[in-house]
Amino acid sequence: MTTESFAEFLNKLKEIHEKEVQGLQTKLTELTTEKCRDAQRIEELFAKNHQLREQQKVLKENVKVLENR
Repeated sequence: MTTESFAEFLNKLKEIHEKEVQGLQTKLTELTTEKCRDAQRIEELFAKNHQLREQQKVLKENVKVLENR
């Protein structure tokens, strides 16, 4: 292998490496964004669950009051 062909090979390897790194960075960005969306959705569902539990509690109390009449 000559010095020139080695330099070409090295440049080609660097290009491939840079493309792979860029692809992985893009994937990491996508996954991070998805993680943030998931965390936000979990918070929304937790709040809704809490709200529904409170409503259920009130409804059960109302049922007891009506049953005792």
